[in-house]
Amino acid sequence: MNIKLVSPSLKLFFFFYLLLNHVCAQTFTTESGHAEFKAKASLNSYTGTSDQLKGKINLKDKTVYFSVPFKSIDTGIKKRNKHMMELVEADKYPNIEFEGKILSDFNAEKQGSQKVTVRGNFKMHGVLKEITVEGSLTRNGDKLTAEADWKVLITDYKITPPKILGNKVEDEHTITIKTEMEKKD
Repeated sequence: MNIKLVSPSLKLFFFFYLLLNHVCAQTFTTESGHAEFKAKASLNSYTGTSDQLKGKINLKDKTVYFSVPFKSIDTGIKKRNKHMMELVEADKYPNIEFEGKILSDFNAEKQGSQKVTVRGNFKMHGVLKEITVEGSLTRNGDKLTAEADWKVLITDYKITPPKILGNKVEDEHTITIKTEMEKKD
C-alpha cells in the first residue's frame, strides 16, 4: 500500500508560510543600548551616558524607534546630573524619543554593514522636531547593530544652555547611539 504523507499543495503552503514568516520576522529590539550626549562648555566639556536605550527596528516596513529615560543619563557628577534633570524637567518630560523611517535603500537580507539615512521626529523636553540622521546598520545573523550620531541645538527644544560660574554650556550637543539588537520573532 502506497500512502502519500504530504500532498504537493500542502508542501507549497508550508514553503510560502516559512518564506512569509522569515520576511515578517525582520524586527530587532534592544532594552540596553548605549547613548551619549556630548556638551561643550567654555571651561570644560562633558559627556552624559546611558545604557538604557530602548529600541525597535522593523526592516520590513523600515520603521525605527528609540527612547532613553532622561534620569538614566549620568555625566559623572551627581550635582551636574541633578541640575540637568531640573533643567530638562525630567519629571514632566521623562524620555528622549526618536521615531522615523529608513529612507535609503537597505537590503534586509544582506550580512555586514550598510549606510542608512533615517528621517523622523526627535522629541526632547516636550518639543517634537523632524530631523534626518545618517548612520549604519550592521547585520550579523540574528543580530543587528545600529550606530548613529547627530547634532541638536538644545534651544530648539526650549532648553536654555546653563551658565554656572562663568562656565557656559554651548547650544550645540552631539548625540551618539550604538546598540546591538536581537531578532524578535
